[in-house]
Amino acid sequence: FAALAGFGQADSLLAQYSSYPDDTAKINLLHNGALRFRQTDSRAAQRMAYACYLTAKKVDNKYYLAKATNLVGLIKYQAGSVKEGITAMKRALELRIQVRDSLGQAVSLVNLGNVYSDLNDTNRALKCYERALQIAKQIRNDRWLNGALLSIASLQVKIRSYKQAYGNFQTLMSWADAKKDLEILAICYNNMGVCKLNLGDTLGAEAYQLQAIDVMDMNEDETGQVDSYVNLSDIYMLQKRYKDVSASLEKAIGLCERNKYADGFVNTWDVLAKYHGATGNYKEAYLYLQKRDSLSAKIQAELRSGVDDVSE
Repeated sequence: FAALAGFGQADSLLAQYSSYPDDTAKINLLHNGALRFRQTDSRAAQRMAYACYLTAKKVDNKYYLAKATNLVGLIKYQAGSVKEGITAMKRALELRIQVRDSLGQAVSLVNLGNVYSDLNDTNRALKCYERALQIAKQIRNDRWLNGALLSIASLQVKIRSYKQAYGNFQTLMSWADAKKDLEILAICYNNMGVCKLNLGDTLGAEAYQLQAIDVMDMNEDETGQVDSYVNLSDIYMLQKRYKDVSASLEKAIGLCERNKYADGFVNTWDVLAKYHGATGNYKEAYLYLQKRDSLSAKIQAELRSGVDDVSE
């Protein structure tokens, strides 16, 4: 565990770790620390996850071992070890079934569903989400019930079931508004805008995207704002409001650069290609298509690395 000492803010967590009186408390500290660092310092997150796993093995308690194994799976997947990540998350689910940890099962199923959705395996993703939703209903856990519903609605947008997705996001929006959950509220506004656009209501779509940007600004979610600015530019393209297209994409690019947001660049360049094509600048359109395809291929190659032999 001393290997963690070189990871900046991890120092304070290590000091706390040494002072904790029992191993289960240490597991929770390392678990929460890994989750905190996984977006900003992947190396520290991996070390903490592994330390959490070793401590859980020492305790020899399946509940804590499942918690640590699920964490290792999340971190491995995020680091690009897709096969190992899925295997660990499946093992965590098995352990949670053995100890009858219903809430833990719902968590593992949503995590697995998110992975399958990323890999465009929509059938497996939907099965995981539906099982999680059923378990959350049985144990009356409002948070994970809505978490599973959010995942289902997002998947419905992905597979273009816009009418069903819109209804689910309406339900989620009411819950998020009551709970003052700005993150979920912004996701709802963004996706409802996408649904409205694809259902032919461009005015409604624009209104939802503008609401999403306002909420994301309050929540300091700049990558989320990129997605909404790109969606806005798509709306303006349909309306042939080319000045507004250019202004939205300029804001999106600035936020992408500041946050090094690769997926945001892919989506922004896609609309930029359409914009330049519509305004007659075909050379620029071709350039942005090339940039889009090159970065997209790189992202997909990294995501699919090691996934070929993942078992059922």
